[in-house]
Amino acid sequence: MKKLTLSLLISCLSSILLAVSTPPILPIQERIGKGLYACFTAQSAEPLASLYTELEKQHTPLASYWMAYTKFYEAIYDLKTQKVDLAKNCIQQAITLLENTKNKTSEDYALLAYIQSFSLQFKTGMEAGKTSSEVAANGQKALQLDSTNLRAWYIVGSHDFYLPATYGGGQKAESYLKKAIELSPQPVTNPWFPSWGKEEAYDLLIRFYLNKEKTAEARKYYEALKASYPESYLIVQYAEKFK
Repeated sequence: MKKLTLSLLISCLSSILLAVSTPPILPIQERIGKGLYACFTAQSAEPLASLYTELEKQHTPLASYWMAYTKFYEAIYDLKTQKVDLAKNCIQQAITLLENTKNKTSEDYALLAYIQSFSLQFKTGMEAGKTSSEVAANGQKALQLDSTNLRAWYIVGSHDFYLPATYGGGQKAESYLKKAIELSPQPVTNPWFPSWGKEEAYDLLIRFYLNKEKTAEARKYYEALKASYPESYLIVQYAEKFK
């Protein structure tokens, strides 16, 4: 789970630093990502806190989704700056926001499962087992509501990838993650719609095959990653392995 945290953090920061232009209407996901970078620059959570306050005033069904996403990113900042208790609090706020959302969509369930998965690093024993089961259940709900949701497939694939083999993990990650990369990250272009998940799915697929010592397969998805995300931090990260 620590690897998940570090990978997510690097992904967030790299996508921000490599941005070369600002669209007329900056997608909210990108604004939140830039907010995280601003937090590290200012050494304060205020940039994300301000964005959260702005989102509270929005009259859109997606406001709660992005408020939860913002709290999730604030937790990443707090965790990276050794404020573990604050990180736990932000994660719980994010989870509560999504759990209280009425008429949840596939996207709501996918993000809820993603954040619950992140929260596992703070839990042990029976509590961890309960949360792990909730991650799996919410991932399946996301799929049931929309089988074309890339993020739903990524979440169930990620959960299986990280689940210990003694608990049945590693059996379905490959097929789930392959399904994720086949789908569009944002079928309808809209600054309020999420687009995360596909780059992360490539990452786990590459790691899956490297763990299995299937270098040729890993290289195949590394090349696909380069084609789809030419500025991805993962290209540099894996470069030594695929010389």
